[in-house]
Amino acid sequence: MNLFSKNAKLKSLLDNLHLENEKQLIFQARSQFNGTDEEFQELLAKYNVYNPIEKGKLLEEYKIKIQSEELALSVSSEMGLFLFSTAMIAKPKIILELGSSIGVSTLYFAEALRQLNNDGYVIATELSKKKCDIIQKNAESSGLDRYIKIFQGNVFDTIKNINEKADIAFIDIWASGYLDIFKAIRHLLKTGSIFIADNMFSAGKDAVPFKEYLDKDETVHNITLDFESGVEYGIILQQ
Repeated sequence: MNLFSKNAKLKSLLDNLHLENEKQLIFQARSQFNGTDEEFQELLAKYNVYNPIEKGKLLEEYKIKIQSEELALSVSSEMGLFLFSTAMIAKPKIILELGSSIGVSTLYFAEALRQLNNDGYVIATELSKKKCDIIQKNAESSGLDRYIKIFQGNVFDTIKNINEKADIAFIDIWASGYLDIFKAIRHLLKTGSIFIADNMFSAGKDAVPFKEYLDKDETVHNITLDFESGVEYGIILQQ
């Protein structure tokens, strides 16, 4: 049984958010592609069947960047269910989300906390005031607002005011900042904490310094999952 599907109202909301995000991403990619509509459809068909590594290379080859402050930049439903399942297993009290956008991943995490029936919460960080308002609206409409604390502002400034030790940290800012943000939150991650970083393949070279740093860090166990756009999954072995 898919436990997440038990919340039909939330699933319907997220289905709509995922659909809108997909439309935005396709529009963003088309605006950067120098070719005909037919050629773009051929490229899109290729992208949809490629594995995560190939997808990243394809975007790099055509110089298509799908990151933009104006976009919703939501995780996919598959990634969302992965985050939900991770939280259900880990039974966290504090989830630190670095780069929440409009809060799609936030809702997946919050639903896990609701089903676990504990007093935990997600610390959602987002620069855009407009996006923070959307997070709040969606949290309230889905009845999950009690499980979400929203911090608006530059994430590097925000974490200076956070003292809670996180059981799970989800990193989803610009990949070029992954290494710096990981170092900045390292003191908030205790032994046994899980960290997850999205877009390891689709970000291309921007994610390489972070990956190389983790591979040399003997205080963590990490692996890059060939899933979605490339997911770095790690556990803190020593605080």
